[in-house]
Amino acid sequence: MKIFWPDHHFTVVYGLAKTLNALGHQMIMPSKDYKISLRPRHTDFVWNEEWDEEKVKDLIGLDNVTVGSKERILDEKPDIVFVSCFENQFEVIEHLWGPLKHSGTKLAFFSANDYWDTAYPWGNVDERDVPIVQNYVAADRLGVHLCNVHGIPNWIDYKPWIDYDKFSYQGTNDSNRIGTYINGYADNFPKSYALYDYIKDDFKNFDLFVCEHRSRDDVAKELVDSFSTLHLKDQEGYGFSIIESMARGRPVFLYRFFARGKSYVNWAIEGETCFYFGNPDNPNFTDDDYNELVFKIRRLSDDEKFRHSVQEKCSLRIRELVNNEEQIENFKNFLENAK
Repeated sequence: MKIFWPDHHFTVVYGLAKTLNALGHQMIMPSKDYKISLRPRHTDFVWNEEWDEEKVKDLIGLDNVTVGSKERILDEKPDIVFVSCFENQFEVIEHLWGPLKHSGTKLAFFSANDYWDTAYPWGNVDERDVPIVQNYVAADRLGVHLCNVHGIPNWIDYKPWIDYDKFSYQGTNDSNRIGTYINGYADNFPKSYALYDYIKDDFKNFDLFVCEHRSRDDVAKELVDSFSTLHLKDQEGYGFSIIESMARGRPVFLYRFFARGKSYVNWAIEGETCFYFGNPDNPNFTDDDYNELVFKIRRLSDDEKFRHSVQEKCSLRIRELVNNEEQIENFKNFLENAK
């Protein structure tokens, strides 16, 4: 089976490539030679426009992945073309699925962020009176909810593949380092960063640092060299950096108000993989919220036996909660039932 997937997030792309490789399927992405015809009004971004075969070899290194121009993709006639995010649905639906659907190509949608409920064309039909949204891979809670509401015939609640080899558990850590792994933190998430900056100023006995715009190998090393992670981010989808921290055995401190309705609460388990702080119903950060965070960080830092137990348990538990083998089978069933 040939699957077209536009790259909007490298970690998702890499995981999908591994999943499709395990299933014996091919993956084709738009190359830098692809000429985009339809861009959304609010941004020039549609997908990563820098892929070529050499980059695929260097960054992905799997024989089942290739890239191509629009003309090549149309010639290849993929079995399924994916809309991977809001921004590329216009190009994919109009200029790829449009000419390909008459030869049997299916259309599928993916989301890992809680989009607004009209972001995708739920309930719309094409010129044949065929529903546009019939196949959906939901890695976020809103996507799951909307699939149920709209009675989508083929959909899955999906946990994208995690690189547990790169983010393996390499033992406990007794440092005072607490990492945050959010790219473009201050610029892209100013509300969240302002809260982080406020908290950071009072943690004089701990080394709080932001790791951003670094390679995956660098992130993996920084995680090993820290004892926990502080993840303050009001806009979050699947939360790869949260899972990767847990996989390394580094529990994550999460603000309850930001965590409301997020998919990651399914594997962010208090005392096992994470520690929550704050009032889930109050958007204003209070002294009580701060005191709860301080208490939990200090307990983890000061109690060596407790810290080591949580770090080891965290790495084991996340592999049970987000299981790659189960999700490969989940994705296989989705592909086989595409409408």
